Amino acid sequence: MNIPGDEASRAPFRLVDRLCHDQTHRWRQGERPTVEGYLSQHSELSDHTEDLFDLVYNELQLRRTLLDQFDLVEFIKRFPQFSQRLMRQLRLHDAIQSVKDSSRGSTETGTAAAPAATLGLASGQQLGRYRVQRWIGAGGFGVVYLATDTQLNREVALKIPRIDDLPAEQQKRFLQEAELAASLEHPHLVAVYDAGKIDEISYIATAFCPGQNLAQYLRVRETCDLRTAVEIAVHLADAMDHAHQRGVIHRDLKPSNVMLTDKPCGDLPFTPQITDFGLAKLGEQRMRDTSTSLVMGTPLYMAPEQYRGRKTTGPPTDVYALGVILYEMLTGEPPYDGDNYFAVANAVMRGQVVSPRRLNPAVSRDLAAIVMQCIEREPQHRYDNCGDLARDLRQALAGRRVSIRRPNLAERFVQWANERQRIYEAGAVACWLAICMATWMVVVCFATLMFWPKELGFEKADFPSEWVTSMTIVVTLVLPMLASGIAILFDKAWGLYVGPWFAGIPVLMVLFSIGEQPTVHQSVYGDNIMARFLVFSLIFFTHFALLALLLNALRVHWREQRLNRRRLPPESAA
Repeated sequence: MNIPGDEASRAPFRLVDRLCHDQTHRWRQGERPTVEGYLSQHSELSDHTEDLFDLVYNELQLRRTLLDQFDLVEFIKRFPQFSQRLMRQLRLHDAIQSVKDSSRGSTETGTAAAPAATLGLASGQQLGRYRVQRWIGAGGFGVVYLATDTQLNREVALKIPRIDDLPAEQQKRFLQEAELAASLEHPHLVAVYDAGKIDEISYIATAFCPGQNLAQYLRVRETCDLRTAVEIAVHLADAMDHAHQRGVIHRDLKPSNVMLTDKPCGDLPFTPQITDFGLAKLGEQRMRDTSTSLVMGTPLYMAPEQYRGRKTTGPPTDVYALGVILYEMLTGEPPYDGDNYFAVANAVMRGQVVSPRRLNPAVSRDLAAIVMQCIEREPQHRYDNCGDLARDLRQALAGRRVSIRRPNLAERFVQWANERQRIYEAGAVACWLAICMATWMVVVCFATLMFWPKELGFEKADFPSEWVTSMTIVVTLVLPMLASGIAILFDKAWGLYVGPWFAGIPVLMVLFSIGEQPTVHQSVYGDNIMARFLVFSLIFFTHFALLALLLNALRVHWREQRLNRRRLPPESAA
C-alpha cells in the first residue's frame, strides 16, 4: 500500500483503509502504532487475510521510509505467513521506484534517458534469470514472450516494452501493472511473479497460461450457449470485484485479455483468467497522479468516459467492458461497430444499442436487462460495482429475480410462486386446515347433541351414524392431511407427494354430492339449502386453494432438484 501523501484527504470507507490512513498519520506525528495494536482493537481483521496484508505492508513501508535503521528480517519474523509475499512486493516496489527516480533525474538534468535495448529478442536469448523460448504476442504497452525461469525451472510469460525509447510516464505505468497485479490473488486473475529492469529493459514475469484466449474462442464458435456465457461473465465479474476492492481498475478489459486455461472450472471445461493490467490505475485513495486525459483502451470495449478523457474512470468503466464482452458472447457481435476508430467512438457516444434479445431470442428478459444496464452511456446508470453484477448474473442463471428490473404483475407472481418459502407455507396451510376441519367435525357433533330441539325428537336424527361418518373422515382424510403438512414443514419430501391427494378428495366429494344429501351432519344441513351451500362452498374453496398450494410446492421442489443437478460437476452428478 502506498503511503498517503495528503493528510487532509478524506478517510477511506473500508476498515483497513481507515486503519492504514490512521497508521500513516500517527507515524508522521512521531507515534509508532503497530499492526498488533490494531489487531487487538479490531480482531475481525484476522479473518481477512488480504486486508491484514495491506496493514502489514503499510507498516513495512512506513518503517523503511521514516526510520533511520530498519531490520527487514526481524519485521518479517513478526508475520511469517506473509514472508514470501512481502519480499515479492518489495522487489516490485523497488523496481517501480528506480524507474521513477531515473525518469525524475532525466527531467531535472534536461538530458534524455538512455535508449532501451531492442525488443526483438531471439529464441534462446538470456534476459537475467529468464531464457526466451519464443514470441507469444503483443498488447497494451508490451510484447510478450514465452520464457523459462532458470532459477525455478518454470515457464513464464515475459512482458517487455515494445518500443526502444519508452517515455517516463509509460515506464511508470508499465511497472505499476506489476505492483498492482502482484497484490491481487484470485483464481480468475493471472498471477504476477516478478518485475524489474535488466540492461535498460523493463520486464514483468507472469504465469504462463497455455490455451486460447476468449477472442480466439469466439472466432471459432461466434457465440456461446447462454449458460457458458453467463458463467464466464460471473467469474470475470468476481475477479474484477476483487481487483476493485484492492483499488485497481483495469480499463482495458476485452476478450483477448481473458485467457482460457486448460483447467476445468465448475461446468466450464476451462478457467477464465484476466490478464494484462497494463492500463490499470490505482484508485483515488492509492494514487492521485494518474493522468485521466490519456485516451486508453480498445475502441470496441471502451466506455464513453474513456473517449471523453476528462472524466475519472472507476469500477463502472470495467462494468461497461464486461457488459460488452457478455453482449458479444450472447449475440456473436459487439453492441457497436464501425469501419474505424472514430466511427466506433461516435456510435459509443450516441449509446444506441439493439437489445440482445432481438439478436438472440433465447436471452431472457432479465439477462438482457443486466447487459443493457452494464452498457449504459452514463457511469452512474450502470452497476455500482462488479459484485452487484455477479450477484444478478447468478440470479438470472438460477431463474430468480434480479435487482435491476422491476417485473410486471405476472412476472412478480411467477417469482413469488418459485420461492422456496412457498413449500413451507403450503405445509402450514395444510396443518391449519386439517386442525380446523377436525375441530369443526367434533364441535358440530357435540353441538348437535346438546342443542337439538326437544320438540323434534331424537328419533328423527341418526346421530350415531353421523358421528361414525365424521370420525371416519377425520381419520382417513383430515389426519393424513395434517401428517403431510407436518412432514412438509420438516423437509420430508413424501409430504409433498401425499398431501395433494388428501387435499383433492374433499374437492371431488363436494363436486359429486351437489344436489344430494350432505355426507356429514345431515341432520343439521339436510333441509337448509343456504347452510348446505355455504358449507359446501367453504369446503370446496379452502381445499381447492390448498390443492393449488401443494401442487405449486411440489413444482418448486422438482425445480430446485433440477437446478441442483445442473450445478453439480460432471463427476458428482455421475
